[in-house]
Amino acid sequence: MKGLWFLILLLFFASASRADVIYVPYNVGGWSDIVARVVAKYEKNSLVLNVNAGRSTQGFDTVYKRKQLISMGMSFLITDPILYPEDPKYDFLKNFDIFVLGYSPNILFVNSTLNTDNLKDLKKSALEKELLYSTSGSFNHIAILEFLSALGINARQIPYNGGAQSTLAVLSNQVHLSMTNLTGLQSIIQNKNIRILGVSSSHRIKGYPEIPTLQEQLNQPFTALAYAMIAVPKSMDKKDLDYWHKFILNISNDREFVNDLEKIGLVFGLIHGKEFELWFQKQNNFYRKMVDKYNVKG
Repeated sequence: MKGLWFLILLLFFASASRADVIYVPYNVGGWSDIVARVVAKYEKNSLVLNVNAGRSTQGFDTVYKRKQLISMGMSFLITDPILYPEDPKYDFLKNFDIFVLGYSPNILFVNSTLNTDNLKDLKKSALEKELLYSTSGSFNHIAILEFLSALGINARQIPYNGGAQSTLAVLSNQVHLSMTNLTGLQSIIQNKNIRILGVSSSHRIKGYPEIPTLQEQLNQPFTALAYAMIAVPKSMDKKDLDYWHKFILNISNDREFVNDLEKIGLVFGLIHGKEFELWFQKQNNFYRKMVDKYNVKG
């Protein structure tokens, strides 16, 4: 699969006095929540509050209107405006100061009852029974559709609201397989009820060298990368905007912070400013093609 995938994840900070509360507009336990808590560790005045606010553009809307607040949460920077054109629209390049922290690859995993240890076994299982897969969000849905196409098998989607619920569906044997971010799978990666078949990066991930890449098993390029970001609304007071700009750059140069991200499966790589604008346009164009190709509606 050519190009990079981008479930673009945003960290929105929000508080009445700079950063008393860090809002995560999704459920507890997903990789959005995990990354938020790593960042919160370096802002001593902050607490993490999970609010299932629905789609990310609604989170953007809340953040931008409440000019005194910085909000933190995970979201799709590109997918929601494409898939939900009725939602509030912002020029993200103009209205937000955005910092890409890095990416987390997807992990393909199956329920242990499927008796599958590799992609060859999975292909055999697909010939013997109808496979069910769980997804949460358009990014993971498209990623697994691309994978199924590359492997040459069919499976039926069972949608779930959130990565934690989608993973639980595999653990409880409601579905056979799923894809989710490595960061969101940290707590159960050694669970005996699942088997990890591969990682969707171009190389094996530091800390998990035993997990093969999907592309080395498919013998063709295949990447599906979810990006974590910090998005700061430019509508806030200049002193607060300056504070967060300096804070983000400072922690990005902190080796301990980078190590903490790597421990949760995030591959660090700061993208900001003009570099981000070019990167954003490239990813936006690529994702639009994928949405049209699979007619994904969410």
